[in-house]
Amino acid sequence: MTTLLRGERAGAWIVFTDQDGLRHAVRLTAVLALSDTDPAQDTTLVQLAGQRSVVVAVPLEEALGWLQADLGRP
Repeated sequence: MTTLLRGERAGAWIVFTDQDGLRHAVRLTAVLALSDTDPAQDTTLVQLAGQRSVVVAVPLEEALGWLQADLGRP
C-alpha cells in the first residue's frame, strides 16, 4: 500500500503527491470508499477501482471535500 502526503481536486481528478514529490492523478470516479486509518483520525485510506488502496496523510473530512460536487467554487 502506498502512503501519500496530500491530495487536491483538479477538475475531474484528484492529484496526490507522494514522499518524493511525485504527483499521481486519479479520476474521481475511481474512488470507491474512504476510511479513517487510525484512532487519531489524521490519515485516510482511499480505496480505488482495480483493488488498489492508498493512504493519504489528511483527515477523512478533507478527503471527502475532494469528492464533493463543484458548487460554483473556483
